[in-house]
Amino acid sequence: MLKRNLIYTAITRAKKKVILIGEKRALMAGIHKNDSSKRNTLLSERIKKYIEVEKENVS
Repeated sequence: MLKRNLIYTAITRAKKKVILIGEKRALMAGIHKNDSSKRNTLLSERIKKYIEVEKENVS
């Protein structure tokens, strides 16, 4: 489950201090895992639908 983007987000959201707990080997594996798999969201479809509706409203 450790992925580079999740580690980055966790560290950069810290306000004052970050404490990492776990195995160093697991953290290093996560840092080197750049899994940019497709996310299962409908955001792009929703944006397209919104644009279509807005175009219809302008016409």
